[in-house]
Amino acid sequence: MKQVLLFIVVVVITMSHTVVAAAAAAAACPCSDTSLCQPLTVGPRQEFLGFTTGPNYEQFDWSHLTTLGVYYNIDPQLLCVAHSHNVRLVNGVAFPIDQLGNTQAQEQWIQQQIQWVQENNFDGINFDIEDPIWPNMTLTSALLTAFIAQTTYEFKQVNPNYQVTADVSWSPNCIDGRCYDFFGLSQATDFLVVMDYDLRSQVFSDQCTASANSPLDLVTQGMINFTNIGVPANKLVMAVPWYGYTYQCLGDSLSIDTIVCPIALVPFLGVNCSDAAGKQFPYSQIVEMLANQSLVSTGELWSDELSSPFFNYMLESGQLNQVWYDNPESLSIKVSMAKKLGLRGVSVWVLDFLSTAQPTETQMMWDAMNS
Repeated sequence: MKQVLLFIVVVVITMSHTVVAAAAAAAACPCSDTSLCQPLTVGPRQEFLGFTTGPNYEQFDWSHLTTLGVYYNIDPQLLCVAHSHNVRLVNGVAFPIDQLGNTQAQEQWIQQQIQWVQENNFDGINFDIEDPIWPNMTLTSALLTAFIAQTTYEFKQVNPNYQVTADVSWSPNCIDGRCYDFFGLSQATDFLVVMDYDLRSQVFSDQCTASANSPLDLVTQGMINFTNIGVPANKLVMAVPWYGYTYQCLGDSLSIDTIVCPIALVPFLGVNCSDAAGKQFPYSQIVEMLANQSLVSTGELWSDELSSPFFNYMLESGQLNQVWYDNPESLSIKVSMAKKLGLRGVSVWVLDFLSTAQPTETQMMWDAMNS
């Protein structure tokens, strides 16, 4: 670890951090109040970071959000709304790991990101790098940490209030081959966004079954694993899903009341079972399914073991399906755990998975996170 940190320091000191002169002139301010086109000057705070992939921001509960991670071509008015509520806007970014160590490509990329943020009056960036870095790729892991540290350094040179964060797997135990230097990344960023969803990707078994997308026991253990390697709790933000998976149950003579749902083996990165055997559904569609009187289903059930809801439904063909997801109750339990562990805050992937046609259900989901 000391060698990695020393390497980071050397890179940060030696790499050029010349910033694009005053960047390119910022785009014309789209807000009637031009002060909203200035980057926010708030310091560290408890975080509710939401991610968005579409122009649905008018339905968000802006009173509790602190940061919005944007993964689509933005509507210029989004800036005005976000900044009027003191919410940071950060751009979702990635970098090819095969270019780590290419200092020229890295420096050019950093300057491009700074210029983009300045031109669009944003407040920083969010790294979403999920490539496998296997245990024998220690140099690549060190180069990734050094690169993100350099990016943070150069952003802070331009504006100390710029925010640089990184998304990480739900546990530091080489999940999906991501054997990153998580302690180093926590020091190289403002905080880490722990992706506590799609947790069915690390099941070593010859018999795959449908199960929770974000089970409380694994979410809690993952956070403890991060703190056990020295990552401060206030550098961790818990990201939970506003979606679930429906799985086809395999086998003969399955009834609507079947609890154990065998599913197809769909290997992922060397692991036999994965949620790729299922189909992802936004929470709004799951609510519609539960309300569909023509659908033969069990109605909502609850797993005490996994602190997660699920239900079965049967097609006319006789095909049994099982759906696992998160609802206000399961989310509230995880938020309570995050508070108990002293985490930096919470996050959601993605805010667009609710519907204005379901005002009661939508408000309950927001309230669960705001708790």
